[in-house]
Amino acid sequence: CRDDNAPTKVNINFNGNPSTSVWRVGNWELGVTEGGSSGSALFDPDGRIIGQLAGGSAACSGTSNNGGFDVYGRFDVSWDFGNTTATRLSDWLDPQGTGATTTDILNSPDFQFIGNISIYPNPASTVINIMNNNSSQLSYELYSVSGQLMKAEKLPNVNNSIAVDTFSEGVYFLRLIDKASNNTLIKRIIVKR
Repeated sequence: CRDDNAPTKVNINFNGNPSTSVWRVGNWELGVTEGGSSGSALFDPDGRIIGQLAGGSAACSGTSNNGGFDVYGRFDVSWDFGNTTATRLSDWLDPQGTGATTTDILNSPDFQFIGNISIYPNPASTVINIMNNNSSQLSYELYSVSGQLMKAEKLPNVNNSIAVDTFSEGVYFLRLIDKASNNTLIKRIIVKR
């Protein structure tokens, strides 16, 4: 789903707590959530999770969005909420107590072959350029944030382009595969106009 407006912070009565601070998404511009979507992530413009779906009235009405809202638990509230390690995200995601406030968890090591590859611009509006000065056996797979394979091709030239002008704005994941060295790399790509 995509909402062109930023979510708003509101307090609601949730599970007996009358002042639970949540994110509220008013109406999706693209797509809709349905029953069974609970727990799905809410992403900020940088592709970082800021919430998890907890409820709301958004649903399909036949094949159309009913215009309802969604409520997402706030990641920053869940970070240190609760009295036990089982109820605080900080105990699970920062067990060493580093104090990090963000992390890019979708990552793989930048293998040496990537040193001779440039990916630009990011964010992209119509095209992603990949300059490949290293491998003659490089290919890519481009995935939506929901895991749908959008495109896949070989990148045999020094200068390669991937058209994204027909893609919706949002976060995508570019997986580069070097068949010669058997290495892969995943980079987050943002399409924004």
